[in-house]
This record gives sequence, C-alpha cells and structure tokens, in this order.
Amino acid sequence: MKNVLKIKKSVFRLILSAFFGGLYAVMVLFVPHVMLIGEFVTYIGAIEIMVWIAFGKSGIKENIKKVLFIYLITFLLNGIINIFHVNDNMWKVLFIVLISCGIMIVGIKKVMEMIGEESVRYIVKITEENKSISVKALKDTGNHLTDPLTNKPVSIIEKDILYSLIEDTEKKIYVPFQSVGKSNGLMEAYIVEQIELGGKQYHNTEIGVFEGKLSKNNEYQMILHPKLFESGGK
Repeated sequence: MKNVLKIKKSVFRLILSAFFGGLYAVMVLFVPHVMLIGEFVTYIGAIEIMVWIAFGKSGIKENIKKVLFIYLITFLLNGIINIFHVNDNMWKVLFIVLISCGIMIVGIKKVMEMIGEESVRYIVKITEENKSISVKALKDTGNHLTDPLTNKPVSIIEKDILYSLIEDTEKKIYVPFQSVGKSNGLMEAYIVEQIELGGKQYHNTEIGVFEGKLSKNNEYQMILHPKLFESGGK
C-alpha cells in the first residue's frame, strides 16, 4: 500500500498495524457476534485503527483513500484465495497472498503511471510584454513552495527557458525555500503577466528560477504548484 500510494512510513509501524489486524481477525473467530451491525461497526473501527497505526493522522480525503485501498486489496485477495481453493492450508494461503500482492503492486503502479502521464502533464503558455513561449510542465503535488509575503503559490521553471522571455529585471523577487542539504535559501523568481493553462488564464503568477534541468530527456521544463489550479483563472 505504501509503495502504490507513495506514502513514506516506517516498516515497524506497518508491522504493528498488521499485527493489530491479525489480533482483530482472531477475535472475530472466537468472539460471537450479537448483531450484524455490531460486527460492521467493529470492522470499520479496526480498519481505521490500522490506518492510524501505519500512517498516523491524515486529512479526510487521504484517510478515505487509504481505507478504500485496504478494502480493495482485501476483497481481491479473498477472491484469489477462493479461486485456488487453498483455505484449508495456511502455507498455501501465505504463498498465494505473497505472490498475489507482488503482482498487484506492480500492476497497480503501472496503471497509475499510465494514468499519471495523461493527467499531470500540461502545455503552459507564458506571456510577458507581448512575447510568449510554450513549455511542457508537470503538476507536482510535492511542490509546496509559497511566497510568505503574498501567500501565492510559486511554480518552478528552468532558468534558460524563463530568461529567453524575461527582460524586465525589476520584476525579480526572492522567495525563501528549504531543501535537502540546505536548511534555508533564497530562490530567484519573477512575477509574469500571464500564463495560460488548461484553457484558463492566470495573471501575475510567481515563477521560481531553477538552475539546471528539471527532468531527464527534457520531458518537462516547468513544475506547477498544485494550488495554482485552486486559485481559479479566467
């Protein structure tokens, strides 16, 4: 799950969560259920506790995504075990589960990568003083760079690309940032007149300058801040 959803957490917490799930399964076998509603409620509660142990606190959307993913994997594994009729042999069940998990992780990651190729890449048109350029851009949910003075999201673009467009250095600003190996720094940035993205126009957008290449094989030259999409546009 952590590999597919790209969630970084400790192996210990994942093992602890799995251990709790195992305890719940044993309890279900030996504790009689008084009502179906009671069984349903405890099952939902157990899943929530497992998610909390493994990944800690998260927002409502992230929590729902994790819970639904666990349900999906559970139903798939249960169906696979029933297909092979190995319910009576613990070692066979364990073998089938391990093989199935490996295949599902690889398959789901491939599908998500294929979907991601279409859903997160854009062609962005940047306009400044009657000059325009078009660049390939990637929407990156990991980009949290924000101008603390204006509270505006800051996208990032390769230096050579932006310098071919920008002539007025009076629009230069500096945005504080943190990165690996450098606790604090200032990134050179510019406020551009307009960018056009997905049929919408965004005015006075802040774009940070990156020294070097953002991607291999020149797949994209700009990284879009996810909050840019939430800011509207015309």
